[in-house]
Amino acid sequence: MGLMAALVAITATSAYVSYDTQRKADKNAQAKDEADRRLLNDQAAEEERLGELEAKRIRDAAGKLKGKQTAALAASGVKLFEGTAGDLLSETDTLSEFDALEAIRQSKTYAKNLRNKGASINTPSYAGSVLLQGALNTAYAGVWSYDKYKKDQNAKKENDLMNN
Repeated sequence: MGLMAALVAITATSAYVSYDTQRKADKNAQAKDEADRRLLNDQAAEEERLGELEAKRIRDAAGKLKGKQTAALAASGVKLFEGTAGDLLSETDTLSEFDALEAIRQSKTYAKNLRNKGASINTPSYAGSVLLQGALNTAYAGVWSYDKYKKDQNAKKENDLMNN
């Protein structure tokens, strides 16, 4: 019976070691996933910042272009802000604002995709299933050991009856 108890103890110890190892691996995987999520969120924030900078660059360039257009039109004697000249300046404003807003939209879309990717990171935990498997193995070892013990006891009784 001592050998069988040792078998059950070894099985239980092995189950615990497997569980503990898996628990640590799960914890490390979860820490890595959290770092990945933070990195993706930081990248998303940076992407939005870059989109705003690009929009500012576009607006600044448009302002310079509009200044050059205004100077050229004024030098040619055209009435500013009326007729074709007014349409040209207005169109410059409209198209540049459209481009600036498009830069912001694109950066926000990309940032949203990065955040969604970060939110979808999900590492399953296997420690519970390892612990359950270990418990089942230990129970099986115990049942097997007890069954073997009973069979050995019955065989011994039969042997004793036959010898008497």
